[in-house]
Amino acid sequence: MIPTQQPVAPLDQADPLARRLLPVIRAMVREEAEKLTPPAPRVKMLKLERDIMVAAQRVARACDRLDDAKYTREELSARVQLEKAAATLLRVMKKHGRA
Repeated sequence: MIPTQQPVAPLDQADPLARRLLPVIRAMVREEAEKLTPPAPRVKMLKLERDIMVAAQRVARACDRLDDAKYTREELSARVQLEKAAATLLRVMKKHGRA
């Protein structure tokens, strides 16, 4: 009768060996991955770009509002809001020399 506690084949001994090697291999892989991964570039947004983006987002929201208000009572006010937002965007772009 073969005792069940002793390993029968070398593969039966692989699990304890893998458990001991796992933390070491994990640390090595983490170090290599950090070396290979470039740091994310810091985005430095200039004030003029931020102003233009804010104005453009307002135009986009006004355009969405107009699209939602088509053929309703709110269509007129949505058109006026879109015109104001577009005029603001034009003014901001001219201010920063982009128009």
